[in-house]
Amino acid sequence: MVALEILKKTGLLIATTNRGKFSEMAYPWQKEGVATLSLKDMGGVVPDIAEIETSYEGNAALKAHAYCKWSALPTLADDSGLEVMALGGRPGVRSARFAGENASDSDNLVKLLELMTNEEQRKARYVSFLYLVIEPQLVLSASACLEGQIAFAPAGEGGFGYDPIFIVSGTHRTLAELKERKIPLKTHRILAMEKLLQLIKARQC
Repeated sequence: MVALEILKKTGLLIATTNRGKFSEMAYPWQKEGVATLSLKDMGGVVPDIAEIETSYEGNAALKAHAYCKWSALPTLADDSGLEVMALGGRPGVRSARFAGENASDSDNLVKLLELMTNEEQRKARYVSFLYLVIEPQLVLSASACLEGQIAFAPAGEGGFGYDPIFIVSGTHRTLAELKERKIPLKTHRILAMEKLLQLIKARQC
């Protein structure tokens, strides 16, 4: 049976409570006829899986396996981050916790902009790593990047995370502005999802 057919029968848990991230990750599956759930849609107490690994792949795999075991559903997890060349690739896997363990998006933005105050080289990229556990012994993964640069000040109300300060290459707008104006764009997660779907469609189970 093709992997995609398994997912159509069982549905797919997308391991996030972030509605913006869930929307990006769920849409391609819904187009394929796969029902999707977020962690917020699951009843009862949802375990909090700490991202303790030092790589995107490690964190995504950790979450996917843990939530698959907990839910008994095929599970897709993402770990993503912003890599700024002038900062040696930081914040990277620490993107969500750049300003501290309980940092808000605003806290992280302020810290990043402060570090970039006198920096002329502002090249950056968003990275997304997806890890899908269909069954314990059947896993697939894919990754993709979105190139851009760091703005000097936030702009736009759409999106989440670092979107207000990430100017997408080939545009003069931040990702937050593009999302706010509903301008079609393939984000790093969507690009990674397309790769993952190609792998799934090609794979026989």
